[in-house]
Amino acid sequence: MFLLAGCTVTPPHGDCVARPTSELWAACLAQSCAACECLSTQGNTGGHASPYVASLTSALEKGRECQADLAVSLLPTLSGGDLEDVTRALGEMADHWPENFLRVVKRQHLDQRRIQRIVRMLPLSVVDDDAGRLRAVRERASALSRVDDASLLEVRDIAVRGLNQYEEELARRVDADKK
Repeated sequence: MFLLAGCTVTPPHGDCVARPTSELWAACLAQSCAACECLSTQGNTGGHASPYVASLTSALEKGRECQADLAVSLLPTLSGGDLEDVTRALGEMADHWPENFLRVVKRQHLDQRRIQRIVRMLPLSVVDDDAGRLRAVRERASALSRVDDASLLEVRDIAVRGLNQYEEELARRVDADKK
């Protein structure tokens, strides 16, 4: 059994949880997640290697915790562009749905390193723009800082602390570029 926010999924094969594959994705799509408006395998993959990743990142943009739980659980099985896209989508979830993001982080027991890796993954639009990245980091830290649910304070502080460190690094780069 695979536990996600608001749904329980039983993969088609017992070893799918130990070694998640596209079969697990398909099981999640076909079973319980369908009840919480989960992913659709129909349509354009948006340049993703996997149609499931395209659907997953699209769902994360809407702040859906079920899909975020799935995404976090499957991060160790992803690689390359799919790993980057899912990590970036989780980071962007922190911008627009910070409380949902933090609930997922807490529920999935992410360690400090993983939390900070996710929140440092910024939108593609600012990848080559240090000043834009600095703005994005400040906005993300501000969004997360506004979460005041007492049960989420520990994970919130880890995420914000990581962003503050990143902000300092970027500020030094931006200042150096001005000189």
